[in-house]
Amino acid sequence: QVSRECLARAVVASIMADNATLLAGLAIIVLIGVAVALFVGIFPSTSAKAAAEDLTGASNEQASTSSAAARRTTARNRMRGAAARRRQAEDDVAAAVSGESEEDDEDGETAPLNKKERQKAEKREQREARRAAEQAKEDKLTSYAARRAARDEKLEAERKAQEEEMRQADEERKKREDEEAAKWIGQISVEQEGTGEGDDQAESQGLLQQFIDYIKQRKTVPLEQLATEFKLRTTDVIDRVQGLEAMGRLTGVMDERGKYIYISRGEMEAVANYINQKGRIAISELAAKSSTFIDLEAKAAAITLGADPAIDFDSLVQADEE
Repeated sequence: QVSRECLARAVVASIMADNATLLAGLAIIVLIGVAVALFVGIFPSTSAKAAAEDLTGASNEQASTSSAAARRTTARNRMRGAAARRRQAEDDVAAAVSGESEEDDEDGETAPLNKKERQKAEKREQREARRAAEQAKEDKLTSYAARRAARDEKLEAERKAQEEEMRQADEERKKREDEEAAKWIGQISVEQEGTGEGDDQAESQGLLQQFIDYIKQRKTVPLEQLATEFKLRTTDVIDRVQGLEAMGRLTGVMDERGKYIYISRGEMEAVANYINQKGRIAISELAAKSSTFIDLEAKAAAITLGADPAIDFDSLVQADEE
């Protein structure tokens, strides 16, 4: 038992010693806290002033930094504005050269132009107007040249067609002349005594030309007299005269008294021109005026053989009315 009591006392004593040490530590900590509080309470203004100065310096530094940043921002904005205006001017020049206009902004609003920009815009519009006028003039000249070329081609085609028609007409005329000459050979060989069947083409052409010259020289020829002169029937003479008129070798009219009146193409053109100038004209007036355009006198080389050169225009008018 004694041992147990001693052991218990020793344990209690140890515990009390440990508590005393703990209490001493706590007391020391409390004393340190009180000392710190007293120090802070004794020197409060110095610490506040230092803190205020620190805050003021920080504010001033921040304000200085903000001012510098604002100045830099303003400078950058100015540089950007100048660059934007420079790019705008370059775009205007490029648009004036290429003829393209700038598109409007998406919001449809455009910035007002200054005096220099307005002058540039006016010059650009003037250049575009001159360019448009020159282009229109060039287009007009091109269109005129195309129309003229087409007209020349058409005229050339018409000229070639006329030449072809004239060539074909000449061929047909020569063919008809040859056929007419062949008929003359057959008729003259039958009517004329002593004429052999071996007359050649040259002789037939000579007889045909004599027939034509006979009419032209006498101007007015009775058909019976013409038949007697060339030993033909009157009906054959009428056929021959009509055939020569169809070929264009003779031009004239036949009256009701059996006379053929030769009228040259020049005389017929004179009468036609007179009619065109006068417009509407009476037949009696035309008959009275025709004697001044048509020469009815026989040529000096012609043999009259009793042919009457006078034309009875009244009978012609009456026949035309009938």
